[in-house]
Amino acid sequence: MSPRTRAFVPLWMAIAIASLAIASLPLEAIAAAGGGGGGGGGGGFESSGSKRATPADRARRDYERGLRKRDSAWKREAKAEEASSEKKRKKALERAQDDWRDAVKLYRKAIERHPEFHEAHSSLGYALRKLGEFEASIAAYDRALEIKPRYVEAIEYRGEAYLAVGRFTDAGRSYKRLLRLDREKAYLLLDSMQSWLDRNATSDEVDADKRDWLKRFVERERESQARHEKAATKTARW
Repeated sequence: MSPRTRAFVPLWMAIAIASLAIASLPLEAIAAAGGGGGGGGGGGFESSGSKRATPADRARRDYERGLRKRDSAWKREAKAEEASSEKKRKKALERAQDDWRDAVKLYRKAIERHPEFHEAHSSLGYALRKLGEFEASIAAYDRALEIKPRYVEAIEYRGEAYLAVGRFTDAGRSYKRLLRLDREKAYLLLDSMQSWLDRNATSDEVDADKRDWLKRFVERERESQARHEKAATKTARW
């Protein structure tokens, strides 16, 4: 049909052609073109592929909120270290403790929604350790490692919790296990052992025999670390 001929198509015929074209469109295309209620769009038809939040999804949201509280606590602790007065330092630490308590609540909420959430169990252990609740912290790490036995973050931090309660041989086992899984994490735990020794070198509250055992352990493992790093450097040269 030429352009001149199309100009004389009767109105009733044009309407009929348009109606047939619309009727042939998929329902989704009509919904997208026609829109729905006012404002943000998306009214009208609901996509059959829409996904409702699962308990795991909601657990992840609670967990991430807990991580934000953790980050806030870290910032407050850093602020306390830089405080210009004891009063300001104490206030910053108190607020950090509030953040840790909030984090504990959120991690527990996440675990309630999704009991096999190993990261939430491990993060709960960390927050509890920051609050000085060491036995509860160790129990949380235990649960994380029941779910995921090779979760190196939980192994490392549980080792630090063992130090806090004087379970030095368990801390040593944690180190040896990390040495097989993640040497860098193992050395971080070894650094924590040395820091503990530095803080408690003359403390009367610590069993002297246990402290001596830990000191010998750290010295022996430092020597092993030095040998390993020397060998690695020699290999890299070749």
